[in-house]
Amino acid sequence: MGEKLINGIQHDISCEEIGMLTAAVIKKEAGEYDVEVVQRLRVTRQALVGLGESLKACALLVDLALPHNRLTRLEGLGSCLRLASLDLSYNRISRVGGGLKGLINLRSLDLRANAIEAGDDLEGLSHGQWNFQWNI
Repeated sequence: MGEKLINGIQHDISCEEIGMLTAAVIKKEAGEYDVEVVQRLRVTRQALVGLGESLKACALLVDLALPHNRLTRLEGLGSCLRLASLDLSYNRISRVGGGLKGLINLRSLDLRANAIEAGDDLEGLSHGQWNFQWNI
C-alpha cells in the first residue's frame, strides 16, 4: 500500500488505484463536478493501465479519448451506451474481443499503434470509421 498527498493530507492508496481511471481523474480532466454529466473526456499520457468501474457513472459520455496510455484491455465501456467516438490509440491493447459489444452508437474507433492481431473478433460493431493502422 502506498500513500498520496491530497490538500496536504496523507492518504493510503491501494495498488489498484495506481494507474486506474478514477472518478477524481474524470472530474478533473472533464472540468465537471459530477461524473454523471460528462459528455466528453480526454485523458492522455497519464500511464493509465485500466478503466476500472468509474465509467459506469458516465451514462451521457459521447466522446472518449484515452490515447498514449498503457491500457492493455478493453473493459468497463459497456455502460457507455451513447458513446459515438472512441480513441484508444497508442496504448498496449492486444485484443478487442467483446470489449466493445453493445456500443451501438459507436461511429469512430481509433486503435492505431496497439498490439491487436489481424483477425481479432470485431463482431457486433456497427459500421463507422475504424482506424487500426500500425497494429500487428
